[in-house]
Amino acid sequence: MVVPPQNCDFLDAADGRRGGCAAPDSGDSSGGDAAAIEGPVVDETGRNRIGLSSGPVRRMPVGVAMAILIPALAFGGVLIGFAAVNWWGPAATTSALLASLICIAGSILGLMVGSLVTGPQAVNGLLLGLFCRMSLALGAGMVAMIGGKGGNGFLECLVANYLFSLAIDTVLAVRMLPSTRVLRGT
Repeated sequence: MVVPPQNCDFLDAADGRRGGCAAPDSGDSSGGDAAAIEGPVVDETGRNRIGLSSGPVRRMPVGVAMAILIPALAFGGVLIGFAAVNWWGPAATTSALLASLICIAGSILGLMVGSLVTGPQAVNGLLLGLFCRMSLALGAGMVAMIGGKGGNGFLECLVANYLFSLAIDTVLAVRMLPSTRVLRGT
């Protein structure tokens, strides 16, 4: 059992109380030397005094993320498609469907690329996945603009689907990151 140093500030994960004492060299309680603490720090009762959870480090599996992502984006695409048909008429159905499929493909690609990078570089993998998703949607929008095929609300549906998928994809990508123990200072 590791006991916290005498001069540190910690957050009790069990009851949320903040315990604190001065840093060894400063003599005040304005934030101890938290960097010196390594590993889970527990008190005499065995409660974790630093981490927000004392359980194992877990991350959302890719399959679970895909099972949430695909139906959610399909539902959002249908809602955006209905709005597009009401706004631009029946000719916007194809534009809304294509925009939705592009954003779904970009989100799947982004989560797959982001899940390949693990360990201390997992955040970089998350950013790489977000870049892949963004570049697919941005590339489709640029091709539509250059080719003059941006009519019938395609670009508007693409932006709406992209923003919807951005919110869902970001939440799922962050849940796929391995959790870390958090030190709380004053």
